[in-house]
Amino acid sequence: MDVFFEPTRGIPFALEVGYFDTISEIKQRIHKKHKIPTSKQTLILNGEPLADDLNIYQSDILDRTLLQLLVEPETPRKIQILAKMSTSKHGLKVEMNSNDTVRRLKELLINQMDGTVPINRLVLKFNGHDLKEDGGWFLHDYDISDGSEIEMGIKPSPATSSSTGSGNPSGGSRRKMRVMVRSKCGSMKVPVEVRAGDNVGVLRNEVMKLVESGGFLVPADGFFFIYKQNVMDEDRSFRWHNVGPGDTIEVFNGSVSGGL
Repeated sequence: MDVFFEPTRGIPFALEVGYFDTISEIKQRIHKKHKIPTSKQTLILNGEPLADDLNIYQSDILDRTLLQLLVEPETPRKIQILAKMSTSKHGLKVEMNSNDTVRRLKELLINQMDGTVPINRLVLKFNGHDLKEDGGWFLHDYDISDGSEIEMGIKPSPATSSSTGSGNPSGGSRRKMRVMVRSKCGSMKVPVEVRAGDNVGVLRNEVMKLVESGGFLVPADGFFFIYKQNVMDEDRSFRWHNVGPGDTIEVFNGSVSGGL
């Protein structure tokens, strides 16, 4: 069965668990997949912490139960990060605190580039994910640690973007891709066209259009999207979730409070 987790930092996610898996075993799996030390984890159900020696059955955890995951803040430490362009063998080294923000990382990189690039045109990626600075995202939200290598890019200026767009209006980030949306019971599966740079919220709008035309069914009490067993953040792009053409996104009934 699937259990959903709402961490105090980062985005919600899901894990497939068995009825006799212990809380301790689940914490170990969270550590393996999301790099959160087991000693820093506390799982909460209905306001009560779950003991490590209890199993899923004893804890009254059911399919699609939402657990709060309290993550104890790490003690700040110095880390060194290498940021480099994908087309270059050389990069920029910066030393930071482990609890610094993505915004602070950008400021240090811009400083090393003598301010020649506006901060809003600097794009950073780690493990295929765009590093977002809005909302106060921290380095540890992306599991960035000492020795991590960041991919660095520069957005084209507005003038360049508009001239490029007029010559190739269907190319680049404007090109659409087709994803498959499957209902929870698996009885319905429909194709939907979106752009990689679109937020997942666009998919909700497209799905509701299908519902209104009678081409798809969604739970009456609300729904959210799951991709590869992870809850999707509707304020983030398909590219951020690593969704590619032809991938399948599932519709689950209910809602995820607080994190999305």
